[in-house]
Amino acid sequence: MLVKGKNLNKGRRKVNQFFWIGLLFIFIGIIILSINLYKTYQHNCGEQKSVTYYLEEKIFDSSNLVVDVTEAKVEEDIIDYVAVIEIPKINLKRGMVAIDDKDNTVEKNIQIIKESDMPDITNGIFILASHSGWGRTAYFTNLDKLKIDDSVFIYYKGKKYVYQIIETYVVNKTGEVSIHRDPTHTQLALTTCSNTNDKEQLVVMANLISKDDYS
Repeated sequence: MLVKGKNLNKGRRKVNQFFWIGLLFIFIGIIILSINLYKTYQHNCGEQKSVTYYLEEKIFDSSNLVVDVTEAKVEEDIIDYVAVIEIPKINLKRGMVAIDDKDNTVEKNIQIIKESDMPDITNGIFILASHSGWGRTAYFTNLDKLKIDDSVFIYYKGKKYVYQIIETYVVNKTGEVSIHRDPTHTQLALTTCSNTNDKEQLVVMANLISKDDYS
């Protein structure tokens, strides 16, 4: 009986050890999750601040050069965006850095593809790519919700370019994307991984229908 009692106590001690170890792992997991959520919050706040700076405080002259900024000191965490995309239907409003910027990658931003023409080029095509899914930079996660005739806005050098979606389609994911280009129109192409098939790439095509001053 005494031996059995000792074995029972040992068993209880092991259960208690497993309980506290499990509790410790849960606590560490909560801390890591909280840190990641806070970093994501800071990241999003910084991006939105930079978008506001681009839209409200950069002033362009007729030659599309920046000629003035607010008298307030530019904060160090302001990202030097060259354009901003807005898609009201999916509540997206994010900036983009220059094509030759080291941060012009899908790992950090909405990427401007190097073969792109900027929006002010008549009959050119502006091509943007981003991740979908659950990551911090998965800006195009809801791109599959867009339909024909939905609107996309690009803010670039004092102008608001209004595009209307004309087509959405998927292609096989090969590292390259086939664009259904129409050289008689000024166009916008958005691309991301498909949410339903990890071997496919979604492409959204839009035509420019108007442009106006926004600043």
